[in-house]
Amino acid sequence: MFPMLCRSILLLSLYFAVSANDESSSPFSFVVLSDIHSFTELSFKPFDDTLSVWIQGKKILKNIKDNYGGGKFVVMPGDGASYGDTPTANFVTRLGGNLSDNEAVYKGGVNCHSSTKALFRSA
Repeated sequence: MFPMLCRSILLLSLYFAVSANDESSSPFSFVVLSDIHSFTELSFKPFDDTLSVWIQGKKILKNIKDNYGGGKFVVMPGDGASYGDTPTANFVTRLGGNLSDNEAVYKGGVNCHSSTKALFRSA
């Protein structure tokens, strides 16, 4: 998973820093990371900072922040997770087995998105 994360963040990402130099505004920076696809595991183990994707992602994101700017605004067009041909029943099972198919898919998406935001904040 680590090579996929590195490739996704480093090769498929675009970084833009926009600075306004007039006196009426302060510098503003943002980061655009497109089609990362590597945060899938966060759907099933939200906020787990022991996962490889969290540990490696935090290092990479910290490096981006340290070398290019904070990125107070992050845009992630495309997918943060890739479920491919994952049967819906797997969502239900991996999320405890007590949800409907729709609830499990929704919860997996919310988990992934919320955990991704927490990962960015932690870096």
